[in-house]
Amino acid sequence: MMMFQKNSSKGYTLTEILIVFSIFLLCISIFLFSVSPTSQHFKQSHFIEQLRKDIQFAKTYSMSRAATVRVIFTPAENKYAVLTGVDHFLVQRSYDDDIQMSNSNLRQFYFLPNGTVSDFGSFELIVGGTRYRFVMYVGRGRVKIEKM
Repeated sequence: MMMFQKNSSKGYTLTEILIVFSIFLLCISIFLFSVSPTSQHFKQSHFIEQLRKDIQFAKTYSMSRAATVRVIFTPAENKYAVLTGVDHFLVQRSYDDDIQMSNSNLRQFYFLPNGTVSDFGSFELIVGGTRYRFVMYVGRGRVKIEKM
C-alpha cells in the first residue's frame, strides 16, 4: 500500500502575495499612463469629425427643406450651433477649452435653400497643438478640411 505524503504548506506567504500584487499594480499603472494620451487624441479627432458632419448636416438640411440654415461659432463661449430661423436650434455643441479658433473670417455663414453657401472663406481651429483649416468654397457649398 502506497502512502501519500501530506503537503504541509497551506497557502502563500505574505511576501509572495506582496510581490504578485506589486507586479499587478505596476502593469495597471503602465496601462493607464499609456491610455491617457490616446484618449485625448481620440477626443480631439472626434471633435473635428463631428464638426465636419454637422456642417454637412446643415447643407443637407437646407437643400432637403428648402430653408436657409445658419452655422454660427461663438469662440468666447466655446460653442457652435446650427439653426434655422431666429432660435430654432438643429445642433448646439460645446467644446473643450483646449480647442481654439483663429484666423477666421467666417464666424457665421448660411447655407441657402439650393445648398450653396452665403459667404466663402476659411477658419482655423487649433486642436491639441494641431492646426486644421476649414475652407468653404463658393458654388456648391463644399467644405475642405486641411491638417496643417
